[in-house]
Amino acid sequence: MKRVLFAGLVITALLLSLAGTVAAAPPADNPGNGPPDLTKVVFIHYRHDAAPAKGGIPGPPEGEYKYNGIHWADEDIPVDYWVNLTNSPVADADALTGINTGFQTWEDEPNSYMDWGFLGTSTDLSPQVIGPTEPDYNNVMGWEYLSDEYGANVIAVAVYWYNGRTKELVDVDVAMNSDPSYAWWQNPTGEDWVTGGEELFDEDGNRLPPYDVDIQNIMTHESGHGLVLGDLYADYNSEKTMYGYSAELELKKRSLDPGDETGIQAIYPITEEALTGTITGTVTDAATGDPIGGATVTADGYTTMTASDGTYTLADMPVGSYTVTASATGYSDQSKAADVLENQTTVVDFALSPAVAPTGTMHVADIAMSLGTKTAGPNTFYWAIATVTVIDAGGLPVEGATVEGHWEGATTDTDAELTGANGIASLTSDSVKNPASGAIFHFYIDNIKKDSWTYDLGSNIESDDWIAVP
Repeated sequence: MKRVLFAGLVITALLLSLAGTVAAAPPADNPGNGPPDLTKVVFIHYRHDAAPAKGGIPGPPEGEYKYNGIHWADEDIPVDYWVNLTNSPVADADALTGINTGFQTWEDEPNSYMDWGFLGTSTDLSPQVIGPTEPDYNNVMGWEYLSDEYGANVIAVAVYWYNGRTKELVDVDVAMNSDPSYAWWQNPTGEDWVTGGEELFDEDGNRLPPYDVDIQNIMTHESGHGLVLGDLYADYNSEKTMYGYSAELELKKRSLDPGDETGIQAIYPITEEALTGTITGTVTDAATGDPIGGATVTADGYTTMTASDGTYTLADMPVGSYTVTASATGYSDQSKAADVLENQTTVVDFALSPAVAPTGTMHVADIAMSLGTKTAGPNTFYWAIATVTVIDAGGLPVEGATVEGHWEGATTDTDAELTGANGIASLTSDSVKNPASGAIFHFYIDNIKKDSWTYDLGSNIESDDWIAVP
């Protein structure tokens, strides 16, 4: 990731001189109401073979790019973002590579000072693209089921919020459609599609479902909305990253067209040359020597990820001294000092040691009971939910513990669930049709398991609980 020195921007003056800034073509951006001074805009990314009609909105021909004057404040750059992998249909490493490389493509434009900062993954934050009435001020990327809200022909949705007085962005979220009618890939070569043996075409040469989509191709386009560049729909713009439709098996949006480059240069231009250098290296397993792909490498606020061969590059780094840190799931972090010199490359390699799994004792702090109901014709179905909180001896939540239990009374079944980062696991009984008033769902904890941890039954605040049908 990069930072460079730059002079102040006069965005309003730029707007008056940029080609294509007032062009309009459907599907139009969808502004909506929000808190005072804040406005929401929605970009909808359609599949090319099922796009809606363009309509007849008047306006001049599209230019090389489309820009409406909204931008990130200089003090907010680098713009940090999270990735939620909860609904990801691909391996975590592939998902992160596709998303982060999409952002990096815009950063690599040498005549722009735009910079993004990958904060990591989160299960607590999710892309707010369906129905939010105000921003949560967290930029989150990931997958959501979009077909009910936007239609099955929608590949992805980007939503941003901006301050109407300052014209500055405050929040950008992107969600790709987790509808199983889409097969998401991170194409490993960027040239030929690799299917692992799955046939893409039938014997007559017709495409087989589902609709195959490349993560990096889509996220390079969607991260352009985070700049904020608008969609283009004219046929003569079809080779640009910001073209508003995407075809199946498409990869061309991965690389910026000169028009895309002109757009980011106009919004976030470098007006003063900075003295920069590069940090590069390889991250490996200290025990085996094998490369570690998907490791995070940071240098005082600049962030990137290693490729599958363990290599990484932090380009366009201002000259100076840095603390470079490598981290990866299952390994202990490692930090080294490095000096960046003008127009030179500094090599910083890492050999990470496997992390030692934490150990301790755990017990149940609470069991909260609730009921769920559903009516189908003349019948009413009830089920119970036992929300179990597991903590350690110091009162901290225990993540990744398996809570096992069984139900008695209105139903007799067994359940097992993992605790999340908050130490909570929710276990749901089987549903019961038309239970009598007063029928009891009684939940009993049978065991709690986690590698290298001890379940301290005697310290449980409670080991069972129940709830009655009203």
